[in-house]
Amino acid sequence: MRAPKQDDRNRILVLGIDGATFDVIDPLIDDGRLPNLARLMGEGVSAPLRSTQPCQSSVAWPAFMTGKNPGKTGVYAFWVSNAGQVLRPLINYRCIKTRTMWETLSQRGYRVGSVNLPVTYPPPEVNGTMVAGLLTPSPEAAFTYPPRLHTELMAQFGRIPVEMDLMQYSGTGRELDFLRASVEAMEIRTRVGRYLMDRDRDWDLFMVTWTITDRIQHFFWKYWDEKHPASRTERGAKMREVIPQVYERVDREIGTMLEEIDLSKDTVVLVSDHGFGPKRKNVYLNRWLEKQGLFAYKKPYWLRRWRPVPRPVSLGGVLARLGVGHEITERLRRFRMPLFKVMSLPPFMMVDWSKTKAYNNFVGSEEGLFINLAGREPEGIVRSGEEYEALRDEIIAKLGELVDPEDGLPVVDSVHRREELYEGPYVESAPDLIVTMREHSYMPGVTQGTKEIFRSTSDPRFEGGQQEGESGQHRDDGIFVMAGHGCDANGGRFEDARIIDVYPTLLYLLDEAIPDDVDGEVLRDAVDSDLLKTREIRKTAAGGEKALEDDHVHTEKEDELVKERLRSLGYFG
Repeated sequence: MRAPKQDDRNRILVLGIDGATFDVIDPLIDDGRLPNLARLMGEGVSAPLRSTQPCQSSVAWPAFMTGKNPGKTGVYAFWVSNAGQVLRPLINYRCIKTRTMWETLSQRGYRVGSVNLPVTYPPPEVNGTMVAGLLTPSPEAAFTYPPRLHTELMAQFGRIPVEMDLMQYSGTGRELDFLRASVEAMEIRTRVGRYLMDRDRDWDLFMVTWTITDRIQHFFWKYWDEKHPASRTERGAKMREVIPQVYERVDREIGTMLEEIDLSKDTVVLVSDHGFGPKRKNVYLNRWLEKQGLFAYKKPYWLRRWRPVPRPVSLGGVLARLGVGHEITERLRRFRMPLFKVMSLPPFMMVDWSKTKAYNNFVGSEEGLFINLAGREPEGIVRSGEEYEALRDEIIAKLGELVDPEDGLPVVDSVHRREELYEGPYVESAPDLIVTMREHSYMPGVTQGTKEIFRSTSDPRFEGGQQEGESGQHRDDGIFVMAGHGCDANGGRFEDARIIDVYPTLLYLLDEAIPDDVDGEVLRDAVDSDLLKTREIRKTAAGGEKALEDDHVHTEKEDELVKERLRSLGYFG
């Protein structure tokens, strides 16, 4: 165990467990398989942690870092949220429109550190160290702060994995390679975290995030879920214990991290950005909108999907492939000849915008609909005001009638107008309607190449087949666990905790005033009652929005690399 600090300030260790859910944790604790989690929950408190809407990592982690709803962070998806812009670049840390905990605590003189937290690339300048997480485009990118930290870590641990590397295995059928690489990455991230905590013994708040739980549940849920056909196969028998085994391994990593702190003086907080559950079907909302007369493709079909593209090639190169001798081909290599290759059109280029009133994002996973609004969309046809509101009302009513023909039950849980869910200066960047379908077990899919509205995850055509396809999906409730100094040590579980409440709770534990534009509240049920009696919850005037920088930091090549990796995880079609 590390030597305690020489002052009385409370240190806080935050452990992020992406996608962790009590639906898996509680039965494993009952079976005695998660001793460290059981200890922390028994000595402290726990609560289901309500995520953002939508409950996506790209939205939830910025909300965690700021204590604010998406209307103030400006982040609604994995791509830049800007209603009216059909083709959007990927988000990054600079897309978060307001100050985060890392900036605020650094400005107040606290030493901070973070390893592998999503949406922290490019890493901000902090009073401490940072190793960025998901959305780092490649190991060649400058994903540490300070920048020289990357080579220092390489000298200690060899290659430092980034999330994009792990995703090369997902959705390919190489499940065991994916599992192996994910476990190795988790181990290195734990070691990096401990190294940095020991290297900078004056840290005040340090966070290590493990994403293995999210990644594995996306693809191995079908083996753990007895209702899924894949669980009843020979492969299912082999893979059935992967999810519990991964949670057991995470529990061991938690135990390793606890060696770095003294819970009589320090606090540990465990948090996940969302929960997890089965994914049953994709819903092709653009196909549904087409059947309602609200969306139209260009015709004929082959013209809307394909186009010939001129491609000049070397005449000598063509002849060389045909076996012509080297002497001749070299002489002709400088001569260019036009050939044509057939390329698939981007999905938005297949749309007849003159006949389209509403659409779903063309890369999948965004749980919302956009109105093709005149003056906002490049080819908008719906007038703002009465026509816009009438169309939203019409879509809400019709979605309420949508049923799955397989079971005859309604598909849509809720449809909200964006202003009903969000508050802040960036509400108008959100989708016009936010749609939740069967507790997220039904998710929007990309429409290309299918005429149906629904497709099951057990369908062999789904994402390359049931073995490779995504079978787990996010749920609204993640986990919150807190133990140690300043915690109400009653071993109880309380309700009504939200991910936006974690940041103000951390500030309170540090005896810091909370910016008055933070939406979250101190989780009083988690805090020691004696501390609440003696320490006031203080507010301070917010410092305003952070200085906006160029938020498109990826090159075009890096954008495509990240999109390809996210596509393999089911976030893009």
